[in-house]
Order: sequence, then C-alpha cells, then structure tokens
Amino acid sequence: MEVAEQPVLDVYAELKQDYQSDAWFANSNNLQDLKLLDGLWWKGYCLVIPNVNRVRTALLWDYHDRPYAGHLGVNKPLHNMQRSFWWQGTFSDISGYTRLLA
Repeated sequence: MEVAEQPVLDVYAELKQDYQSDAWFANSNNLQDLKLLDGLWWKGYCLVIPNVNRVRTALLWDYHDRPYAGHLGVNKPLHNMQRSFWWQGTFSDISGYTRLLA
C-alpha cells in the first residue's frame, strides 16, 4: 500500500494574504494596539485573525466541536481561544456559533 503525500498547508502565508483582503487592516486606527512581526499581526501574545469566514469557522470548530474540546458551551472555548487568537467580535462569534449548535 502506498502512502499518499499530505499537502502542506502554509497557514501563515494564507493569513498574510487574508490581511490584505480585510479592509479592517487598512485603517491605521485599528492597528495602534497591534504589532506586525514577520508579516503577522499580534495583539499581545495573541495572533490576530482577519475577517475571513473560513479561518474563523475553522478555529471555532477546532476549539468547540473536536472530540477533545468536549462541547463545553461558550466560556471554555472562549477562554481557550483568547489565549492564542484575537479578532474584533470574538465573544459574539463564539456565542453565535455555540447557539447555532444548541
């Protein structure tokens, strides 16, 4: 049996491209509390996620729906995600996502 080669996903390269397509990053007032390091935006120790549905939905799924996540409502995924990621409206997106699944 031959093992198929797995495609390499360069998430950082995709995020850099997504920053370019997100108008929020074009407003310098939004960037005052952020730092740009190697083409990625950071707010403190959190990676800033652009307003791209597929990226945010994938993160929400990963932190809420994976078997190890445990479907823990809003607070646990919010706390876990806020340690690593930030975007405008994080709480409302997580709340809305968990309500859709309830």
